Amino acid sequence: EFGAFTDSMPYSHFTQTVGHYELKLAEGYETHLVGIKNNNNEVIAACLLTAVPVMKVFKYFYSNRGPVIDYENQELVHFFFNELSKYVKKHRCLYLHIDPYLPYQYLNHDGEITGNAGNDWFFDKMSNLGFEHTGFHKGFDPVLQIRYHSVLDLKDKTADDII
Repeated sequence: EFGAFTDSMPYSHFTQTVGHYELKLAEGYETHLVGIKNNNNEVIAACLLTAVPVMKVFKYFYSNRGPVIDYENQELVHFFFNELSKYVKKHRCLYLHIDPYLPYQYLNHDGEITGNAGNDWFFDKMSNLGFEHTGFHKGFDPVLQIRYHSVLDLKDKTADDII
């Protein structure tokens, strides 16, 4: 169910796939698949979480490029993050880190902003839910994932166009 759902969503990253789940298990990480279903028993929001111990009692949870959800449905976003917070608290969460695969701004090759994706509301929503935005770091960091992704639109492109 998780794989079928994440494969069907427009903003789903490979770190939120069944293959990545299996990799994390094989690497020995405590790994959780968390989701919610609608009244038709269909998955409508989900995420892969990894957990590592902190001070032998607590855990640090991370949803790498997740959760996977219809971010246009603000009511669903509110509900899911509320429930996710409850879930990780039950598992002795000290800190939950998320970095959704959700466009915020569009930049050109020189790093200049060329457009806004219209997801500004998300920052206010997450703040109201008790989350803290840690900023738009640039460059490489030994702990944090990269902030910017280069995406090439392949629609209507031939193999020669791409190469």
